[in-house]
Amino acid sequence: MLRLPLTLSVLALLAAGCGRDLPEAPEPTTQPAAIPEAVTSIEAPIPPEHLATRIESVAPARYNPASDELLLSVRVHNDGQATLVSAGAAMVNLGAMLVGPEGADVAPGLRDFVRAPLPVIAPGDSAEIAVRLPAEPLLGLPVRLELVQEGVSWFAAYGQPTLDIGPFVRCDGQAATLCQPDGSPVAAE
Repeated sequence: MLRLPLTLSVLALLAAGCGRDLPEAPEPTTQPAAIPEAVTSIEAPIPPEHLATRIESVAPARYNPASDELLLSVRVHNDGQATLVSAGAAMVNLGAMLVGPEGADVAPGLRDFVRAPLPVIAPGDSAEIAVRLPAEPLLGLPVRLELVQEGVSWFAAYGQPTLDIGPFVRCDGQAATLCQPDGSPVAAE
């Protein structure tokens, strides 16, 4: 780029000495940078090096005796480089699994217990997610919340953190109740 202005300067000096005017150099043009489109779906695996996530509890668990459900409110933080959303061929969901004595893949553990969809969570953003879990199957087992890219991998395989809660039990063996292991009841909704 330095040669062009230098060449034009030399030519201008030569032309000035010859009494002729040279045409002026055209003004450089720049095109505005393209604005990236908002990601509304995920169609391919996210490179593991683009992932950095956190899951945290926002409020204490609640129990709905009418539906016999444990209600959780968690915040998913996206500190990585890829947008997370529950849409597309390779969507990301918040998975809830039951962790048995030999893990989530051996009964009574259950890896595919419940999925909760994510809204669009852009890099640097977070979102609060409500999770409803049927109480009866989770009795006596810890629940692990973990992000999963469907058809690709669970995020813990890439070193991303999970959130464990529970286990929960029936209060004094009574139906339509839910207690912490220490016997304290889970607050009703």
